[in-house]
Amino acid sequence: MFLSIVALAFNVYCDLFTNEKGGSYDSEWKKTSLPGKLKGEWYINDVYYMGIFSSKVIMDNREWIIVSIEKKDDEYRITVKSSYQYRSFYFTYLTDTTVEKAEGYFGNTEYDAKQLDRSEWSLMTKE
Repeated sequence: MFLSIVALAFNVYCDLFTNEKGGSYDSEWKKTSLPGKLKGEWYINDVYYMGIFSSKVIMDNREWIIVSIEKKDDEYRITVKSSYQYRSFYFTYLTDTTVEKAEGYFGNTEYDAKQLDRSEWSLMTKE
């Protein structure tokens, strides 16, 4: 009986903290600092979309506090928190004033925000 409980606990641990390739969760993403090029006000089709600042993101008149900044290859992930939700934003550079952006859906925890599906890539520019 005891061995069955231990085996079950081990399987649950593996399901939660490993991916299909057998590696640890999110091991390809490395913590980093906010790149200076990402700071500023960003537009989609010449309409203000979001502002990215040292410790927060402003979007839809809502303030999101930055909780983590990570990088994998040429992609950045900024995970933010409002008063009751988490969300991850993904960025790749095209030029100093142009990025592609995708957004994760709203999650109840930072982990959820990083795991949820993300939107299609959109082009954002600085003016």
